[in-house]
Amino acid sequence: MILLDCTFLILTSSVLSNVALHQTNWRNFDMVKHKRLLSGSISTKSVRSALACATLCTSDQSCCSSNYEKVSSICKLETSCSPAMEQFQDSKVMIKVIKWLPVFVAYSGNEKSVYTAWRNQTECYDLPTPLAIANTTRHVRNPLIDSWSDAGIKKVKVQLVKNDVTVAWLIFNGGNTNTMNWFSKENLLNSSFNDLTTSSTTKFFGIQGDM
Repeated sequence: MILLDCTFLILTSSVLSNVALHQTNWRNFDMVKHKRLLSGSISTKSVRSALACATLCTSDQSCCSSNYEKVSSICKLETSCSPAMEQFQDSKVMIKVIKWLPVFVAYSGNEKSVYTAWRNQTECYDLPTPLAIANTTRHVRNPLIDSWSDAGIKKVKVQLVKNDVTVAWLIFNGGNTNTMNWFSKENLLNSSFNDLTTSSTTKFFGIQGDM
């Protein structure tokens, strides 16, 4: 049985604060050796070690990835959690491990409107709840969606999943948005699609789709 679903996840200011307040620990980072960041949008400075570089990123809520080059002692801090990198010896990239909060899961094949379910809790099973194949007759929704403006949402991630494997994803800026306007090209930060940017020409790009 092929199970397809589309999952919406959010990153809130409270989650970012919790990450920033944690003592620097390598378990809080995904390590990529022998690569360096192509840019450091927050800052570039000289530090003594990779740990010092990671500590700077840990203490900065806007930082999601950092890069330490051993020979030059250069530390780069970057906002992107999926940064552009290149091969470089004696260098390591450290990317924060951040837990996204699921707020909506839409299943294929149940003939239920995703748009209607997104707007109405009564049309869905409640999240958080154990997600099992038996529950795919309805989409699942977190009531937190109805408190969008008060949740301190920073980013929204949409991922397409096939048999528990993510096959595509998009990340949007969620700051100063509501439940309907966050899904827009203007808010697109990054995606797994090489040909999709904020300036791409599309027929439809919105939460409503073709209506």
